[in-house]
Amino acid sequence: MATIADQPDIEVVGEVQNETELADIVEQVQPDVLIIAMDERAFRITRFGLKRHVGKQDEYAAAFGGLNYIRFSADGTTQVEPLHLDPGVLSALQSNLMLFFTGAAHHSWDILADQEKSTRVADGPAVEALHQVKEAAALMKEALLCGDLEHFGHLLDDAWQSKKRISQRISSARIDHLYEVARAHGVLGGKITGAGGGGFLLLYAEPSCQDAVRSAMQAEGVQEMAFSFDGQGAQVIVNDPFIDRDEHAGTRWTFLPLSQAATV
Repeated sequence: MATIADQPDIEVVGEVQNETELADIVEQVQPDVLIIAMDERAFRITRFGLKRHVGKQDEYAAAFGGLNYIRFSADGTTQVEPLHLDPGVLSALQSNLMLFFTGAAHHSWDILADQEKSTRVADGPAVEALHQVKEAAALMKEALLCGDLEHFGHLLDDAWQSKKRISQRISSARIDHLYEVARAHGVLGGKITGAGGGGFLLLYAEPSCQDAVRSAMQAEGVQEMAFSFDGQGAQVIVNDPFIDRDEHAGTRWTFLPLSQAATV
């Protein structure tokens, strides 16, 4: 159960088992810690409870929202650094990204297990590739903060080429073909989102070549997907305390601004 509660001078975001636990957390813990508790719990449930080979990045991205540079330390701590981009740069970045569904489903658990296995050799090629991905991420951060989106696009390609070397299952002949078609029509860089093996192909393309990229992808039978950046992260849309007892209760609630509610 995820809960959001607004109080004077405090916004609480946490993941709790019941309202009593929430009350204890609100009384004892600061809001930033509550946010971290939510994504850490999600990671621990998946990693240690379900025994799945996952990292923390998805949980932190979902909890915080927005564009962040996230550092994962060997001691288990995590630092989240929001990237406050110039509004014009952020808008241009959104406009220059295209997302396509490859048409192929992928089994993330198996792919992630294979990736983890390949990184157990400390000085092996997979670990070297991970270091290259890490370096590319740091350079991407600087490129975004400087507003150099063209450089960001090229770095996206560098990171994708490195990521493919972590495991042979991250890409496929079909994905490689789609990526090369996109590159031939002006795309600077891109990547498969998530674990790889299928799913969605994210591409960086300047507006002048997007029509050509779109047509080429359509010729390959690939569907373009609409998307937009999210700046808020995980949140509750409606919190109805009676929903467990009456499945129709939520349909009879009327939500008003506080200024109007005070006069009702």
